[in-house]
Amino acid sequence: MDKKRPVLVRVPHNMTLEQAQQTLVNVLNKVGHPGCYSGFNISFVNEGDPSPLTLRAEGGKVVEG
Repeated sequence: MDKKRPVLVRVPHNMTLEQAQQTLVNVLNKVGHPGCYSGFNISFVNEGDPSPLTLRAEGGKVVEG
């Protein structure tokens, strides 16, 4: 997987520490780097939250992503 591609992981709001750790292990395996997350943009969001508005800048202008 390309490290430039962000990874968004939706998780339940009531995860235990052990579940969070196992989730991270599974995500790292999925992206093909089981021992390291350096360079990856991995975000964890509550699955109950509404979809975030994603914006990106292009040539000094903000455009929806």
